[in-house]
Amino acid sequence: MVAINKDNVNRRLFSGWGSISVVDRQNDYIDVLTEFRDRGIMEIFMARGAPVIDSHSNHPVGKIVAFEYRMAPSGQPGLYLTGGIFNNYESDHKTWQAILDKQYTGFSLGGRATDKTPVCDQKGCYNNLTGIENWEWSIVETPANQEALIDSVNKLAKGIKVQKARVYV
Repeated sequence: MVAINKDNVNRRLFSGWGSISVVDRQNDYIDVLTEFRDRGIMEIFMARGAPVIDSHSNHPVGKIVAFEYRMAPSGQPGLYLTGGIFNNYESDHKTWQAILDKQYTGFSLGGRATDKTPVCDQKGCYNNLTGIENWEWSIVETPANQEALIDSVNKLAKGIKVQKARVYV
């Protein structure tokens, strides 16, 4: 994992849960370990550039720089992400400020599931999503997965001025 600390004072880093194995607000369920870890989806995603998008807008504002699988506070398996926001355009700064101001609270998976199977158990019915294709991670105001929340931000990173030709976060 990339640490968010004084050693990264100029990096606009933030971390949180990309996905946790729970039925989400859209009544969908993704088994994080089976779909992401076992199928190597995050390695594929990282090799494809790992874009962070502003609210599924097709506006890239950063990239995922690290990920790991761990148990979430709820006790369910999760995918923990660290992202960085670029510092090239005024829109990058506005996005970073929205993260600092907690306007953007979490991550949202952008991609598709190649299979959607209805499942019913003692708690009710939901859609089990498999064959996940991960095209982006968006930062959003309210994530569909209620536990996919940003929980750490490098508040030391400023980035008020636009920097020329800086493309790494």
